[in-house]
Amino acid sequence: MNETEEYLISDLGDIRKRAVLLAAERFPKLHTEAIFSGLKHELEKDPNGKQVDIKRNNPITTELVMSDAIIVLKDGVKLNYNICKAFRSHNLLVIKAGSESFDFRDFKLLLGEAFIHASKAKIDLENVTTSAILIDRPEKLFQDLNERASFYPMKTVSKGLVHIQVCGFLVQLVMCKELRYEENLWLRAYAEDKPDQNACEAIIREASQEPSEIEAYMKLFLKKEAVWKFFKDEINMSEADKNKLLKAVGVKAE
Repeated sequence: MNETEEYLISDLGDIRKRAVLLAAERFPKLHTEAIFSGLKHELEKDPNGKQVDIKRNNPITTELVMSDAIIVLKDGVKLNYNICKAFRSHNLLVIKAGSESFDFRDFKLLLGEAFIHASKAKIDLENVTTSAILIDRPEKLFQDLNERASFYPMKTVSKGLVHIQVCGFLVQLVMCKELRYEENLWLRAYAEDKPDQNACEAIIREASQEPSEIEAYMKLFLKKEAVWKFFKDEINMSEADKNKLLKAVGVKAE
């Protein structure tokens, strides 16, 4: 039996698991985890932010999923955090971090997952939203969507937020580099190579209060050269507090 024959008759679920494992090894999810922890931190600042159920998707399953998390709102809960204002009862979230792109194929895959999720959860499609958290503006995707504008009408809601209505439900694109610092401090600062110094100070001070809650974020944020220099030279914290924060997030002094 050759390798092709073995592949074709192997258990489909096992093939998918191995494919996802291979992808996970080649494309580490460090940045995805960092952005997710920053988003969760900002979400929890919302007055109703703790009234949501966040389920992380495990990629090692018998089916491939694109979304990184599903955020379920309790009955009647509305969120004020700008990224979450449009959320309905079930909200699929995909994070494309670092150099990962988000193209028209990814867009269609996310649409397909929303349909499948609505069916499995036994809810109307109108109760589902999908959000793609992106670092940069996906120019090629916008070009493809504009060519199909009658099917995918787009609306810029605010700086860095674009909504697309599809078959009665919402797709939201979040472009971190275009967000306003005052509304999305953690996401905007993470997207920048050299974040605003006021943003650096605010994030480091918030992180010092509960470092374990945003450990994934701070591990990579503090490794940005500009942030690390600012942290060492400018932040008016005691050496004990600095060392405590560094120890909590696993970043060693250089």
